[in-house]
Amino acid sequence: MEEFIIIALFSLVSSIIYQLFLGWVFRKYHLFVEINHRSSHNAKATATGGIAIFLSLITTTLYFYFTSFIQIYDYSIILTLSILFIVGFYDDLENADFKLKLLLQLIVAKLLIDQGFVLDEFYLLNGLFIPNYFFAQILTGILITSIINSINFIDGIDGLAIGFCLFVLIFTLLFTSNNELLNLNLILTIALLSGLYFNLKSSNKVFLGDSGSLFVGGIISINAINLLEPDVSINFDLDPNEFLLFGLIMFYPLVDSIRTIMIRILNNKSPFVADKTHFHHIIYSKTNSHSKTLLYIIGFCITFLSVGLSVWKYLNEIGLVCFIFLSAILSLLFIRKKY
Repeated sequence: MEEFIIIALFSLVSSIIYQLFLGWVFRKYHLFVEINHRSSHNAKATATGGIAIFLSLITTTLYFYFTSFIQIYDYSIILTLSILFIVGFYDDLENADFKLKLLLQLIVAKLLIDQGFVLDEFYLLNGLFIPNYFFAQILTGILITSIINSINFIDGIDGLAIGFCLFVLIFTLLFTSNNELLNLNLILTIALLSGLYFNLKSSNKVFLGDSGSLFVGGIISINAINLLEPDVSINFDLDPNEFLLFGLIMFYPLVDSIRTIMIRILNNKSPFVADKTHFHHIIYSKTNSHSKTLLYIIGFCITFLSVGLSVWKYLNEIGLVCFIFLSAILSLLFIRKKY
């Protein structure tokens, strides 16, 4: 418990210091996020949130490594995910081509697979499923890149990407035991809480940026893979099929991404060219408030998870499959060709 407190405090203090310092530097040199027709804000902001979160994680990691000479989690993970941070940082500066970003995401996915984050066995309705290893790698690569891009896709209004990632990490911390990512998740959760505060400020606003959304999306993706591991236990006498629990937690960004891509294809546009067809854009157009839109979406995610677990408890796994499937169909039907 003492170690957890030290980790939390160090992460909190370092993330606040980095947020303040980087925000000051970027404002001093007038390095503000460009405001264009897709922007849902008109205030000057810096894309330093992701940099501060990344540096906080690195600083906390190095502190424990050099003071106690132990790895509080597998540090090789950060070396791999740093590629996503660098790609995102370059994208924030130069608007990187989506094909380059996708290629590097696939490379990161392969590196993570080689580090052991692979769906080589997981539970389905009929018990433990052990796929062919080649198929397992393909499935894992698709899942990792899908999650990374879905987190990047929802980073369109203040606090949403950070808020959703906090939702995933907090419920992962609550629901799982013997989780090898526990300390990594704790550091990131505290750093994200700091980032959420600076992101929601009305002045001296800080954005997560692609450097943050891609990097944090990578951590969310390995949490998803880890959640599906048969060895990870579910707390509170909740033991639904892990794949279905993953579906309940990740429902919003994955369905929103699928729906948005379908709309863009129907409109003869590239699936990776940003527009304002996401659910959060639709809700924001009604509320005209970032904070209200954030609360509605996170409220939906918590409600959907709670109802899903209740369905599982009273109607078993088949009922939960039907609930997730019907919810996805209803969400995808909400498509208009022109926006």
